[in-house]
Amino acid sequence: PHPGNMLRTNDGQLCILDFGLMTVITEDQKFGMIEAIAHLIHRDYERIGEDFVKLDFIPPNVDTRPIVPALGRVFDAALQGGGAKSINFNE
Repeated sequence: PHPGNMLRTNDGQLCILDFGLMTVITEDQKFGMIEAIAHLIHRDYERIGEDFVKLDFIPPNVDTRPIVPALGRVFDAALQGGGAKSINFNE
């Protein structure tokens, strides 16, 4: 989900608005997503690579260091605005 599909409720719960992406998540997954979002906001891409492993997006044996520069380029473009169309996946 992208930030436009997530809200924090008054009681601190995570609310996901895109019902096509609904699932039940564990406490570890919930806090893992929160950590990944915090690392994204602070542009700490090295930690996002680690977060992807913790969230089982990437297998645990994979060295994420080689993908950090690509994460930086993609997320920097996304954080500048313009949506997915502003991201050049060919670079």
